[in-house]
Amino acid sequence: MNLNGEALDAALEAEAFSDASQFHWPLRIDGFIEPARQQILNDHKPTYGDLLSIVRNNWFIPPGHEGIFLRGLHAGFHGDFVVATHLLTPQIENSLRYVFESHGVDVSNLMSDGTQSVKVLGAIFGMAETKQIFGEPLCFELRGCLIEKAGFDFRNRVAHGFVHEGECYATAGVTVWWLVLRICLMPIFQSIAERKSQDTPPSNQT
Repeated sequence: MNLNGEALDAALEAEAFSDASQFHWPLRIDGFIEPARQQILNDHKPTYGDLLSIVRNNWFIPPGHEGIFLRGLHAGFHGDFVVATHLLTPQIENSLRYVFESHGVDVSNLMSDGTQSVKVLGAIFGMAETKQIFGEPLCFELRGCLIEKAGFDFRNRVAHGFVHEGECYATAGVTVWWLVLRICLMPIFQSIAERKSQDTPPSNQT
């Protein structure tokens, strides 16, 4: 209650990540994502061939990484979230940089010795272009799942081997798989929305 300015903003943001990771995201997994995944699996049993069109020439997947995403997405659909977690989670940072480079956004840092290093995930989320390209709600979810201590901090914990098997099947593991699938499908969703808007006749104006 005694905080103000940037300290207050940081505390409120941490509280938002904590609430989302403890309450909102688990409810979404149980109520929507898992039932939908089970229905797709039961009705269609997606194969690698079925998912190939998603990863091929995808805006989020750098050339040469298609097979990694294909195996990760396929594993998630079939409930193997140990494989999905360890294939997909480390790929997200590089994929974000790939998207920015495709949009002409510089993702390098000029060091004092004249060398250039690429921006890490925390710095990428601090860029204004991130929210412009992906939208603020999706950036919030990616941050909370991947790097925020008040959230899941999942990318860091996976990278350092701290994530145990059960966590891959819990909210964090399933959410990361779903977020990657959602991002990969964004162009398809946008195309469907555009077609619907074109097919909708203008309302009569009096």
